[in-house]
Amino acid sequence: MQERQIIANALKFISEEAKVPIVLVGMPWAIEIADEPQWSSRLARRHNIDYFNLQEGKRYYLQYLKSLANQMPFDIPPKLELAHTAIALYAISNGVNRTLKHFLLESVKLALLDGSKDLDNKYFIATYNKLFTANHKNKNSINPFTQKVKDIKISTLEKGSSYNSNALNEMITSPIFSAPTPIKQI
Repeated sequence: MQERQIIANALKFISEEAKVPIVLVGMPWAIEIADEPQWSSRLARRHNIDYFNLQEGKRYYLQYLKSLANQMPFDIPPKLELAHTAIALYAISNGVNRTLKHFLLESVKLALLDGSKDLDNKYFIATYNKLFTANHKNKNSINPFTQKVKDIKISTLEKGSSYNSNALNEMITSPIFSAPTPIKQI
């Protein structure tokens, strides 16, 4: 409680001294700061960005991929929204935006370093191998960019991460994802 109060006071001071609005961005437990009475009234808008969900938010996910592709430094934006690529990207990220963006950034870097004018599947394959099989991480997993769409397995969020201020040890709980399931069964 005291730590939250100290943080809320510091943010209030910065906002008033700088005379600029502050945007709170963070994990779900950032709401603890946002709900402090002196800070809560200063937050005119609140928006929660959840993990992507192919079952309930497929259209939003595909639009998001298109918008990311349009920001990439290629003459012709890659077609991230095509079924195979979109599902494989979902499989490696579990719908987590940070993981998705990190993966795409690494893929774009590989393509640019290679002098490529586009971002094709070979860069996704290489990025997966670099990030997920390096140092024996997930060495038994299959690279979704080398699979047929029907064989790609995805995990969905079952329970998001949370903050329990009353806990004695584990105050922050990690998200829980479903067991990987072939896309054809979802």
